Amino acid sequence: MLRGVTSQSETRRCQKLLENTLGKGLNLKGCLKIGYRGRNATYPIKHNQTVWFMSKKHDNRSMFWNAFGLDPDKNKQNNIVVEINIPTDGVALKVASGMFAVDEMGSIFLLHSGRIGGGRKGINKTNFLNWYLQYDSMIEIKNGTKVEKGILIGNVSLKEDLINGLIRYLRNVEYFKQRVRDPSSLNEGEVIRGHKCKPNKREIVATTYERNPKIAELAKRMANGKCRLCGKRGPFKDSFGRPFLETHHVKWLSKGGKDSIDNIVALCPNCHRKMHYLDDKQDRDLLTRIATSQRIS
Repeated sequence: MLRGVTSQSETRRCQKLLENTLGKGLNLKGCLKIGYRGRNATYPIKHNQTVWFMSKKHDNRSMFWNAFGLDPDKNKQNNIVVEINIPTDGVALKVASGMFAVDEMGSIFLLHSGRIGGGRKGINKTNFLNWYLQYDSMIEIKNGTKVEKGILIGNVSLKEDLINGLIRYLRNVEYFKQRVRDPSSLNEGEVIRGHKCKPNKREIVATTYERNPKIAELAKRMANGKCRLCGKRGPFKDSFGRPFLETHHVKWLSKGGKDSIDNIVALCPNCHRKMHYLDDKQDRDLLTRIATSQRIS
């Protein structure tokens, strides 16, 4: 599970990375007349002739205002398609429109709550998500003690992944807004028929850690077919006819944990997923004691 970024220092670092990554990918500069909250104003933007971006720090509102739009044209008014505003004080996604999150490998991701506007009745977060979630899904983010859901836009460190994710998302939002404004102008059947059933591939660079399969096998044998957390037998048989269990590093390798028998326990798939989603301290303390008892002197 991704962890939401809430501290001011970490948020500022992520925002700077976002601006730097987009600055490299959107390497054209210009000034654009943008329609915002019923007013027109000219702002400096960065773009690649398909998507444009501008950012501004709102000191009085303690947030970074990140505005995105499509198809910039200096001679016409360009409405903002999506604002992904990042609060600097750890406000939850239920309140804000955007958030940064990190995975256990340290990669940073940009997320959106689904909150959109457009000055028209029917263009709001509830209606947009009701439509959007028919075609895509949200992911869970651990935000302090709470678990929230957000729409993953892209990896902030990877230029192509971030920009392609933005373009896809902005096109979806713009399509929804147009659908609300003038339903007769859009034929959803054509959209479905034109959809590529074979999805595009996305290359994601990630760090992996080598694991010793012999130590993992030893942990499973010590568990004797039962999950070390819930005590239940594996839910189905593995290829050797044994109750299926997975191995879990109590202190994650990404946080400096060792690939040793005193840091590995065998868990059922449900409990394994639970530990990566919630990482509950009480459960972690229990598994630490169990793993330590497995130490071979």
